[in-house]
Amino acid sequence: MKISCFRHGGYLFMNAIKLGFQMMRGACMLSKIRMPIVTILGGSKARKDNTYYKQAFELSKRFAQSGISSITGGGPGIMYAANCGAKAGKEKDDKVGNTLGIAVSRVDVDFENQCSPLFWVDYFFIRKWLLVRYSLGIVVFPGGLGTVDELFDVLNYKKHKRVPPIPLMLVGKEYWQPIVDWIKNQALAQGYVEKYYLDFFKVVDSADEAYEQIKQVCDQYKEHVSK
Repeated sequence: MKISCFRHGGYLFMNAIKLGFQMMRGACMLSKIRMPIVTILGGSKARKDNTYYKQAFELSKRFAQSGISSITGGGPGIMYAANCGAKAGKEKDDKVGNTLGIAVSRVDVDFENQCSPLFWVDYFFIRKWLLVRYSLGIVVFPGGLGTVDELFDVLNYKKHKRVPPIPLMLVGKEYWQPIVDWIKNQALAQGYVEKYYLDFFKVVDSADEAYEQIKQVCDQYKEHVSK
């Protein structure tokens, strides 16, 4: 029993070191990308002819042309569109990276991201932390369970003040309205959430609206850094 416990404790210790190393290495990877950074989230199933796929591409391209980097989960769909948009908007003679995909091992392993370098981590919570910790804005396009999971994690971070009050933009009013209605008509009405939680995010019809609000925050950051 003692040997078994020792081995178990050793495994936990080594795993903790591994997790810490991945977080530190992820932070190092992000430090090589031009600041400010914006995170773009969205469904991996979106195809190239999808409206939101096109919007994600154009949004990250505009960010790149404004000197703003875009990071994603590194997978297909919306994530790939954002990585490719950032690459397309980057000046050819610019040697500084402006996009990164933070991917999870054993997820989307058959997908090849040709537009962005990838940093692989072993757990979802590491990816979430890296995607949120260094961003000055988060844009969430329509997606499935993974996207909604990431969205509610960000909302919970905001609730507990684990992240600065950065803008959180949900693109696609028709898509997100049922979730907003649930928050208002069910969770809020029954006292499970506070009314001010509704200020944590803004639902917009187009990526252009998200761009304008987040760019203001990024411009303020640039002014502060240049002083």
